[in-house]
Amino acid sequence: MVSVLVCDDQELVRDALRVVLSEDDQIEIRRAASGVSDAVSALDADGVDVAVIDVRLPDESGLSIADWIRDHRPSTKVVLISVRVSDELLVEAASLGVAAVVDKSIGVFELSRIVREVSAGRNFLTRDVVRAAQSRLETRGFARLSNLGEVDREIMGLIAQGMSDREIATKVYLSPQTVRNRVSRLLTNLGRENRTQLALMVAEYDDLNHRFSH
Repeated sequence: MVSVLVCDDQELVRDALRVVLSEDDQIEIRRAASGVSDAVSALDADGVDVAVIDVRLPDESGLSIADWIRDHRPSTKVVLISVRVSDELLVEAASLGVAAVVDKSIGVFELSRIVREVSAGRNFLTRDVVRAAQSRLETRGFARLSNLGEVDREIMGLIAQGMSDREIATKVYLSPQTVRNRVSRLLTNLGRENRTQLALMVAEYDDLNHRFSH
């Protein structure tokens, strides 16, 4: 019997996961949580074989739970679920020892199968899968985005909020001309043509774990 924790902040989704997985006679739903603190408390009190965790949670990212599990419950396998499985998510999930990342629209039997196989030791985030994701990120400039300095990261976040160079300058304590120069350099380094493309890039990257805007 595979013991499972499900974590999703939406009660309807959480209950649906419990019902769906419980239909498999090889799976037992032992714990349910609505956020990071609930999940950590539950796992700290009673470990499970597999944790099925939503990436987007109200307090932190589900990746925070995966990070905690890696350090405190390494025998627990992690399956992340997301409305959008991005390359950035695949790479970061793999770095935290996550065994699988699946789309929320996945079928009932497919999710149960993945949970069983992960429990048995299968890792869906293979070296080839991660390498391919990293290659796509590099092509799209996301690898460079993750290595930006603190000021440039803040500028990117403010661009995503629709602020002008002058407005950004007051936030980061730089002159408007310096901000313009930095924005120009960001466009060149990230391979984007205009501010709108920078904002869209932030929105896609931010979707994973709120790295720029808050």
